[in-house]
Amino acid sequence: MVGAGALFFAWRLWVRAERRRRLRALAERMGMHFCPADRFRIGPRLPPLLDCVGAADVRVYDVIYGVESERYRYVFAAEFTCGVVYTKRRCRRIVGMIETKDGPSGGSVSVRIADGQQSLIDQYQAAAQAPNPAGC
Repeated sequence: MVGAGALFFAWRLWVRAERRRRLRALAERMGMHFCPADRFRIGPRLPPLLDCVGAADVRVYDVIYGVESERYRYVFAAEFTCGVVYTKRRCRRIVGMIETKDGPSGGSVSVRIADGQQSLIDQYQAAAQAPNPAGC
C-alpha cells in the first residue's frame, strides 16, 4: 500500500513538472514569462470579473505574463467556487486578462475565459487572444 502511494505521488510530481515545462515553452513562444504562483495577486481582484454568480475562494496559478506598451497581459489557471447557497461547485478555467498600467484602481481591465473543452495549451492560446480593453 505504501509503495502504491509513493508511486502515485511520484506520478503526480512528474505530471505537474511536465505541465509546467509545456507552459514555460508556450510562454517563450509568445514572448512572455512563466510563473507557477500568483506573484501579482490576481486572485483577490478576479471575482468581480468572472461570469459566475457568487465566485469566491479564488486560487490563481500557472501564470504566463508580459508587458505590452501601456498594458499588462496575464494568462493563468483559476480555480474558484461558483454558486450562492446550495448549488456551490468548484470550477477551473483558463483566463486571459489585460489591464492598463494605471493598475487595478484606475485602469481598465478586460477578461477572456477559455472554453474548457480544448486541450490545456489550446485553452492558454485562446485566452491569450483577449480583445483590447476599451481605451487602450
